[in-house]
Amino acid sequence: VEINRCCRGLHERVKQRVEDGEHVTGLRMCPLHASLPVEFYQRVFDEPPEGTRKVVVATNIAETSITVPGIKYVIDCGCVKQKVYSAETGMESLNVTAVSKPAAKQRAGRAGRTGPGVCLRLYSEKKMAKEFPEETVPEIMRTNLSSTILTLKGMNIDDPVEFDYMDPPEHDKILAALRMLYLFGALDQDGKLTQIGRDMALFPLEPSLSRMLLASVAHRCSSDMLTVIALLATDGANVFYRPSMEEEKKAATAAKQQFYDPEGDYAGMLRLYSMWESNGGIKKGLFWCKKNYVQSRAMAKAFDVKQQLVGIMQRYDIPITSASRSAQVGRAIAESLYMNAARRGGRDVYETLADGRTVSVHSSSLLCPFEADDWAELVVCLEMVWGSTGQMRFVCTAQAKWIMDMLPKINSVDIQRLCGGKIRVVKQGQDIGNADKRAIEASQKEAKKDEGQVSDAKKRFLERKKQRE
Repeated sequence: VEINRCCRGLHERVKQRVEDGEHVTGLRMCPLHASLPVEFYQRVFDEPPEGTRKVVVATNIAETSITVPGIKYVIDCGCVKQKVYSAETGMESLNVTAVSKPAAKQRAGRAGRTGPGVCLRLYSEKKMAKEFPEETVPEIMRTNLSSTILTLKGMNIDDPVEFDYMDPPEHDKILAALRMLYLFGALDQDGKLTQIGRDMALFPLEPSLSRMLLASVAHRCSSDMLTVIALLATDGANVFYRPSMEEEKKAATAAKQQFYDPEGDYAGMLRLYSMWESNGGIKKGLFWCKKNYVQSRAMAKAFDVKQQLVGIMQRYDIPITSASRSAQVGRAIAESLYMNAARRGGRDVYETLADGRTVSVHSSSLLCPFEADDWAELVVCLEMVWGSTGQMRFVCTAQAKWIMDMLPKINSVDIQRLCGGKIRVVKQGQDIGNADKRAIEASQKEAKKDEGQVSDAKKRFLERKKQRE
């Protein structure tokens, strides 16, 4: 969004200067980000016409992933967006933070790769020295650990709390992952892997998606669910390309309307994939994708993911069946994601059944274009993200009879039992059940001692690193 907004702003400023009678050098604007359609990437590498300046507006994908020839000037804002998971709220958010010092050096290095260059930093050396982190925070320390913990359990590593991680995540994130896996049915009350958990571990998917796939087998709609999951695994929200120019944006919105469905995102995704296949699919669907502002690369990736999942199911003799009604797909999704159920709490907001939090439907949802009065009374979502408010992504309608018997499980989680009583840090006010308070207090002191030792070790490492530099 920020990339497109910046491109529009530059176009408008150039247009205004031309209207004011100023001489302006020709400008070729080239956005560059991970969700860009493949055909737009080539423009970044093409030489601009004589007398035209090429301006590449990029995310941090340009730091190390690619080298754009001919770049003479780099303007570095000093910021980066990072996905951060909160174990307390169960939500992920994209936070704008300062880049690390090595990342800032990488950005400067983009200038003059093939000739002389200059980097203009929109921050002072003093700010960089004092406020920028020495290293980028490892992903394992800021994301949802459900997939990691399931993998460890599948490798017969039963104690993820005491596991020797290279970059140890916070205990509350580990406990949140254990809780989520228990709600999925992947773990029993003692934290042991169930048969469902073993089956989930067969698939290279997030646990929420593998749980949906297994539920679809029970409801005899796994063929359709494979399509939905393949699109979600390629980040379904970015299947649709959103251009930066206002005229094209209106055309893209109009094209997207044919996939809207009041049943929710899964129904729209099934229609999208079916139309793509009917119009040539992976071999001849490029024109259709361009016409409908659909990312051909994302669709091709979804096709590959689906074929990979089909191969796994065939290898383990898991049946692939098609449902006569798409409602079966919706039911399988609802039964898998019951912990993320929400009931209408107002005209355009919902309240989560688990904790009564007010949330809204994310703007990427295929439900959004419908009048809020027509939205379902009960929905489930794949995940909740934090923007200005809590927002639900991948939203599907649900029926109360599908999930009501499962809801009591949400409040029956015994964290102490799930982790084998090895919680080393207990937050103030947290229910510790039958655990020995004195043992917990001792473990808290030991944890603080360990944290101090780790902190001292990190300081010594950074000092040695500075001396070497």
